Amino acid sequence: MLGDIVELKKNLWLVKGENPENAFKAPTIASSVLYKAEDRLYLIDTGVGPVFRQSLKKVIEQAYPISEFYLLNSHLHVDNICNNNIIEEVQAKKKHHYVSDAGFASLNSYVFDNLMTLDEYYDVFSGYSFPYNLKLILYRLKRVLLNKRKAMNAFVGMSTKKYQPIHTSRRTMQPLELHPDYEVVIGEVPWKGWDLKDINVLEVRGHAPDELVFYIPEYKFLFAADLTYELIPMWPTVHRDRSLQAIENCLAMASAGEIEILADSHREEICDSSDKVVALLEKFLTDHDRFIEVMQEIMKAAGSLTVDEMYKRLKNRQDDPAVAAHFELDFPHSPYTLRSLICTLMLQLEWPSEGKVGKKRFSLPTE
Repeated sequence: MLGDIVELKKNLWLVKGENPENAFKAPTIASSVLYKAEDRLYLIDTGVGPVFRQSLKKVIEQAYPISEFYLLNSHLHVDNICNNNIIEEVQAKKKHHYVSDAGFASLNSYVFDNLMTLDEYYDVFSGYSFPYNLKLILYRLKRVLLNKRKAMNAFVGMSTKKYQPIHTSRRTMQPLELHPDYEVVIGEVPWKGWDLKDINVLEVRGHAPDELVFYIPEYKFLFAADLTYELIPMWPTVHRDRSLQAIENCLAMASAGEIEILADSHREEICDSSDKVVALLEKFLTDHDRFIEVMQEIMKAAGSLTVDEMYKRLKNRQDDPAVAAHFELDFPHSPYTLRSLICTLMLQLEWPSEGKVGKKRFSLPTE
């Protein structure tokens, strides 16, 4: 339930976010982690809304007294950062707010930029099921009467409005890149990142250009943030190869016994043993590979397909567990439709496309 506080270990807490039944009406809220080491308190991500904020405040007050406070953002997507200004309320002599500077360039534009790219290949306003598609008629009219950019701006504004109030605390953000980076080896797996005394901040840069995950050696705990969100690559800006490599790295760490607890931003399940972490990550990779195999089988039989046609054929293949697992996260359970994943996958797999804007047909690459 939103705002539930789970004590994973002594001085290590997870504040639960929420994946709503209807993402058109309610925001997706990412989970947060708090960790106290001696007199230092670390907060990773800050979620969305007053209910979530009250839970954060409750844990922070429980952790007092502290002399040093670290606010860390896994990446600058809106569902992770709306309560960032909680840093102003924390009672500590020293306060730090660290992010990767790669996120600044797209802080307020990543949704717009990605939808503009996808709309070249399929109509993003018609990709929702009944009755939600009726609500998008207005934006389709705006695109005809005004232009695509104005219509898309209005749509993004509507989508982000439900996250209000949004307090990113931009003025307190400091780039981690100002600090010396290092290479840490965990279970014979090398990572590039930063050492913040008690937490290893590890670069992924897959789900977003600024994506980070966090490892707490004391408990062999990994907060995977959005790394273990099944729909990769959800957006054209997602770097699929980096995401998969990071998951394989985590799998190797867990197999070596170096991850005993794993939690993330959007999954209800908390893995509390290395075996459970291994099983989760292996399924994640297997389902991803199988989903692509099914897409290839469908395309080979059809010759060429639009995004919408591929979506319909995949929907009829839900007897395959990997396909069914992906459709479980289709809209309205996630903010955007599975069509965005399908289109992005075909683009990143370098499947050629041709045809009219919004109705491009993809085919398998020739050998």
